[in-house]
Amino acid sequence: MQPVRQFVAVVFALWVLVTSPTVAAATHIAASGEGVVFVSPDTASIRAQVSAINQNGAIAQKRVSKRMDTMLSALDLFSVVEDSLDTSALSLQPEYRWNRQTEQQVFTGYRVTRTLTFKTDDLEAVGEVLTALTEAGAQISPPQFESSTSGQAQESALEHAVKSATRKLDVLARSAGLSLQSIASIAEVSAISPSSPEALMRTGVSMDDARNNFVIGNLTFRAEVLVKGVAN
Repeated sequence: MQPVRQFVAVVFALWVLVTSPTVAAATHIAASGEGVVFVSPDTASIRAQVSAINQNGAIAQKRVSKRMDTMLSALDLFSVVEDSLDTSALSLQPEYRWNRQTEQQVFTGYRVTRTLTFKTDDLEAVGEVLTALTEAGAQISPPQFESSTSGQAQESALEHAVKSATRKLDVLARSAGLSLQSIASIAEVSAISPSSPEALMRTGVSMDDARNNFVIGNLTFRAEVLVKGVAN
């Protein structure tokens, strides 16, 4: 008799689960979200090079060293982040030109190149710094701007991305007459490096006007996530 009672109890439990209106098949939904945060940079990394060519490598090195000294003297007027100044990068490469008549390479000399890198926290003076280095004979690479709050900015972008995706999930569920019950998974779609702002300076600007004619934009931090949820 006992086995019969147990069988009846199991059948009744299954009947309750099947017929209960509160039990419904779960619907899996997914949505992507993007977060964008803008931050003002507080430092600029600057890279400048000087080079010279001569058939005598020692003479080329001497000329480059003189130009480097001129650049360093120009930097004395500006704010340089402590321990960021580096002048150790040096290269010496032979150069040739092609002689069409003899169809042979002709040695033209040794090119010596020295590179100066440093950071400055006086962003208002970046235009003046670049102008001073150019006047000293340097070739300047576009400055790279950074922020000491980059980590917090990227985290904030991720938070915005998750909130955006979660709102989309809720909208999707309600549009289908369902209710979002839980978040099943959250994944970062891709790591997006912060985009450095383009610094704009009018051409032909004098040293005195460089400060007011150099405009720096904001750093842009982006994050993209994929959020999956369960609705019923």
